[in-house]
This record gives sequence, structure tokens and C-alpha cells, in this order.
Amino acid sequence: IAYFGRFENVKDWFHNRYGYVTPQDENPADYFMQLLQDDDIKGKLCDIYETEHAANVDKMKNLASISQSGAGQEDLSIFQTYPADEAYMKQQLEILETIPKYPTSKWGQFTTLYRRATYDRVKDLDKFLRSIMMKFAVGLLIGIVWYGVGSPARNEKIFPLQGAMFSLCLNSVMDTLAFTVIAFPLQRSLLIREYKNGNYSLPSWYGATILSMNLLSIVEVCAISLPVYFMVKLQFTAIKFLYFCLILLSLTWIGNALGLVVGAVSVDLKEAQNMIMPIMAPLLLFSGYVLPKAQIPSYFLWLYYVSFLQYGITALELNEFTGLEFTDFNIFKGHFFKTGDAFLKKVLDLDPETHHILSYIGILFLYQLGITTIGYIVIKLHMRRKTG
Repeated sequence: IAYFGRFENVKDWFHNRYGYVTPQDENPADYFMQLLQDDDIKGKLCDIYETEHAANVDKMKNLASISQSGAGQEDLSIFQTYPADEAYMKQQLEILETIPKYPTSKWGQFTTLYRRATYDRVKDLDKFLRSIMMKFAVGLLIGIVWYGVGSPARNEKIFPLQGAMFSLCLNSVMDTLAFTVIAFPLQRSLLIREYKNGNYSLPSWYGATILSMNLLSIVEVCAISLPVYFMVKLQFTAIKFLYFCLILLSLTWIGNALGLVVGAVSVDLKEAQNMIMPIMAPLLLFSGYVLPKAQIPSYFLWLYYVSFLQYGITALELNEFTGLEFTDFNIFKGHFFKTGDAFLKKVLDLDPETHHILSYIGILFLYQLGITTIGYIVIKLHMRRKTG
């Protein structure tokens, strides 16, 4: 035994009795443990303490040697020598509450983590540019396959236009979802270590990660939107192009958030990849494109209403067909629609007067917000698990 007593007196004890002064800005407990790890110093300190407090040492030796049932009140009385001081403990708790939990403010954590997350994505400029070019290549492919189907507007090109919209929605979600699902399990060990060590708070990390992914997604959405919009020859007005980009951006952000959720609940990378299709397949099948709403069995109709892909496709259809004038209107040839509004009302049951595109864009962003919140809760629960 080198010391036995109230913990607030240990620093003075080592200084006055043993001559060891705790270095400035060093944790006293760490310093004392370093001293006691030295066999020579430990032996000297224990000898000094035993000489001055032989009775305490004897009692501790008795407690260490006897069985649990053999401990008597005389031996246990040593623990009553220093009763708890509630006033002192309250004072210490008040002092602890004034000490910041983290070395920097949450805003400082957020900005630092945002810069790190963004730097990790763009530090290899060639790799980052290749990812942008891949998006551009996908846009070119869609533009080539559906080249010019938007103009001149014809009844016979309605279904091809819907195919282009479906492909865009699917790519916007799946591409980012697949990337995030792969990325998060690889970052999990680093997150757990840094979070458990108290380097930063989880809201700061999560907010910085989401913001970094979402802002970089703007570049990717532009890369795929430009070739598609102008090669397919969709209605060219500034507001329609803006809505078009917002729809794809909201779907991309949903993919980012959903990827974090899937990555967080998965044990490893392989399991995360295996979970993608069971989640996405029902949303694809019941999005209203593969299987029209009228043909969906009633017991699966709820999947149509919860599918964010359905809202994305519907928003793109409203954006393109509203105000569109078909050039081949001829009832005798089976070209029944003179305007895009008529097609929306008769076939898709979407009246542009009551179904506003901004409402659907708002729903998509609410989906993104909801999935992002779920992702935070899932990761928070994961961080509370004991490790090690």
C-alpha cells in the first residue's frame, strides 16, 4: 500500500510524504500509476507507508488473506475511516459539470469533420473526376437510347419518355445507395474508436457526413442531368429544368441516407450488399411503372404509396407532360391525347390543377429527412453497444 485515504488528499500526500510533485497539466492518477509501475519506487513508497501506518497495512493484509465468510467487523472497519462527504462530492460534481465534454465545440467538430469527409472524397482528384465522368456517361447512355423522344411531342413517344424517367429515378437512388452501403462499414471502426474516445459528438459526425455527401451529390446530379435533358429534348424552360434537377437531387439524397441506414444495421460489407435488393425490389415493382397502379393487388397497394420511387416518377411525369402539346393528335389512328395534361388526367389520374409538382418534390425531401433521422437513431443505438 502506498496510500490509503480520501482521494482529494492523495496529491498532497505524494508531495509532502514522498517528494513527488505532479507535473503541470498532467492527470495526477496517471502520474501516480506511472510511479507505482517502477518496482524500485513502488517498493520505497510501500515501505514508507507501512512504517507509518502499520495498522492499516495489517488490516488490508488480513482482508486479502481471509475468505469472504471470515471477514470480521474489526477488519472491515478500515473502510469506515473515510466516510463519504456529500457536500464535497456535490462540489466536485459541480466542478465536473463546468468542464467541457469535448475538446472543441460541436460547431468546431462539425466543420472539422465536414472538411475531413469532403477531403476524403476529393483528395484523389482523378478518382473523384472519374466518378463524375461515370455519372456523365450514364447520362449520355440514357440520352442516346432515348434520343429526341421528347421533341416533337407525339403520343407514340409517351411510353418511351416514361422509360427514360424510370431509368433516371432508378439510377439516382441505386448508384448512391450502393456507394454509401460500401463506404459506411469501412468507416465504422474509425467512427467507433473516435466516438468512444470522446473526440467528437455523434450529431456532429453524422451531420457533417450527410452534408458532405449531399453537397457533392449536386455535382453528380448536374453531370447526369445535362446530357439527358438536352439529348432526350425534354421541355426546355428554366423552371422545368430546375424542377427536373431537384427531383433527381432529392432521390440521390434519399439514396445517401438509405445507404447509411443499411450500412449501420449490417454486420459487414457482404451483408450490407445483400440487403440492397430485398429493400429496393418491392419499391421498384410497386412504383407504378413496372406494374401500373390499377393492376397492383389491393393487399400490395400500400407499397405503392410508401415507394419514394413512385413519387419521383410521378414528379418527373408532371414536370414533363404538364403544358405539353402533342403534334400527332388523331383519334382515328389511336392518338387520343391532344395535350400532356389530358394524358395525365385520363391515364395517370393526375390532374395538374390539384397535383402540384412542388408537393411531390416536398414529399421526396420529407422522405430524405425521415430516412436521415432513422439513420441517426440506428447509428446512435449501435454506438451505445459495449465494445472490446
